[in-house]
Amino acid sequence: MPRPARRTTIAPAFDQIILGDLRPADASELSDGTVIDGLQFDEITVDEWRVDARTGLESSLFRGVVADRWEIRGAKVAETIVERGDFTTTSGGRARMRDVEVRDSRFGAAELFGSKLNSVRFTRCKLGYVNLRATELTNVAFVDCTIEDLDLMEAVADRVALSGSRIGALHLTGSTLTNVDLRGADLTEIVGLDHLRGATISTDQLMALAPAMATGMGIRVED
Repeated sequence: MPRPARRTTIAPAFDQIILGDLRPADASELSDGTVIDGLQFDEITVDEWRVDARTGLESSLFRGVVADRWEIRGAKVAETIVERGDFTTTSGGRARMRDVEVRDSRFGAAELFGSKLNSVRFTRCKLGYVNLRATELTNVAFVDCTIEDLDLMEAVADRVALSGSRIGALHLTGSTLTNVDLRGADLTEIVGLDHLRGATISTDQLMALAPAMATGMGIRVED
């Protein structure tokens, strides 16, 4: 009988974000209730940046924006690029993010639980605690990032990649994974190894995880 075709991991797919002509904006337009669409913000520092869930933000560019708190709870963020951002706390529970690129930015704590992320890329970012519990992730990538704590408990993830990223702790308990590519990631600790089903790892990663897997399965290894 012919051998069944080997299934390959499907990589995240992204559309190019084309912003077009943008209008320069200032800090006053980062206030709650302002419609942010087709704007460009450069080198702005504020205590709090609040995005109204009723208006959201779309088709905009943020470069060098610094905020102690970024509030996007329940808001829609679409076709937007963030470069060199610095956010101590991001509160984004139940946010909806689509076609978003975040580059060379820093996040202290990012609370995005219960959100929907579709076609979202983080590149060369430094993140502390990232709460993606019960979040739906489709076509999401963390590329060359450093993440202290990545919490995917109860998350549903499809076509997610962590290439070139260093992860202190990856929490997977209760998660559902499909085409989640962990190859190329430096994983210090994985919590919930029994929920790795649907993930792709390298041979080297498998060897590194083998002792923890054996312990979790109650296997005693003796020579």
